[in-house]
Amino acid sequence: MNNTQSISTLKHVKKGAESVWAANKYLVMACGQNRYREIRKSFRDTTDFRTSFTLLAQVEKEFHSISSKELPELSNALYHILGYFKNVLSAKDRNYLNNLIADNSEQALAKLEEHAQYQHIDYLMSCRLWNRKSAFNDIPITLHVEGETHPSYTLLWEENQLKQK
Repeated sequence: MNNTQSISTLKHVKKGAESVWAANKYLVMACGQNRYREIRKSFRDTTDFRTSFTLLAQVEKEFHSISSKELPELSNALYHILGYFKNVLSAKDRNYLNNLIADNSEQALAKLEEHAQYQHIDYLMSCRLWNRKSAFNDIPITLHVEGETHPSYTLLWEENQLKQK
């Protein structure tokens, strides 16, 4: 695929779009629960991803200049992220992080990122709460399309197609 071509097969667009949603899920949740629900619902249509793309783009436009530590519902997102550590952290450590989220969400954000990296929790590795420099529509996974390998972060999701960066 050269730079002017795009990938528009439903199977690959769906996989790319879902990986983008996974990377943005907790960022969106930190921006607002209603936005999160609306975007999650839009992904139920697995044949047309334009609405999902538009909604994510709106969140990005509105919140791109706000640091993660200042997002309005950061604590809610952090409590959800903490759930990924229930089998890898002791009850004491989870309780500490739970209290830290309530008392100092900025510090809790840094600690949870540290734990995600250390424990190498795949689902959280591309989380945009701590990876805000990547574009909201960067595809954070490797995709194999018709014998061609596209490494992570080399494709962008744009509505119902994927494009080379």
